[in-house]
Amino acid sequence: PLVESLGDEPFMVTADVTNDESMDACFKTLEDKWGKLDFLVHAIAFAGKDELQGSFTHNTTRLGFQRAMDISAFSFVDAAKRASALMPSKEEGGGAMVSLTYLGSERVVPNYNVMGVAKAALEAATRYAARDLGPQGIRVNAIAPGWFATEMNAEVAEDPDLVFGQQVALVGPDPLFLRTVVEEGSVFDGFPAGLDQGVDHTESDPSAAPAFPLRSGQDKDTAV
Repeated sequence: PLVESLGDEPFMVTADVTNDESMDACFKTLEDKWGKLDFLVHAIAFAGKDELQGSFTHNTTRLGFQRAMDISAFSFVDAAKRASALMPSKEEGGGAMVSLTYLGSERVVPNYNVMGVAKAALEAATRYAARDLGPQGIRVNAIAPGWFATEMNAEVAEDPDLVFGQQVALVGPDPLFLRTVVEEGSVFDGFPAGLDQGVDHTESDPSAAPAFPLRSGQDKDTAV
């Protein structure tokens, strides 16, 4: 596992985000280990492979919808509640939470289907969490880092160079901007910040795609 590369004493806790007892045990272990948490990164999502192809309307099942929402969106709400209880007070500097989203939350992306709906719910949850936790000095934001090659994406896409039916540029987050989101996110709390260099993933030719505005430019009063 990647955790083994982090140092001489790698520390990893497994948890099932669909199980309350498992989450209780996870955060109890974290509390016993460190006492407090400075930040939370929510980087988990799931939808059945069969529901990430073809028609959203015809291929989405009740169970699949519930599972995608539970794992991809509610898990952030649950983790945020638990993590916020361990974060420093506002006077001590507060904390930060970041969730990962994608453009398919607001635009129709072929084959993204139920995951787009789940990401839309995640973004809404991020805004409400920012409203609730802001007074505690906890900054809450979502970032959209663009598409990364994974085994799951390779299975869903018909061509390894295509993602959800559309060719995209493989880009990554700007480390400096990401640090700004985590450390100074209060400037635009509750907002999904695009970190994919403005590439419009709905275009077939990324090099010719018009840049869509980063939503991080809005001020604090309009962010939530």
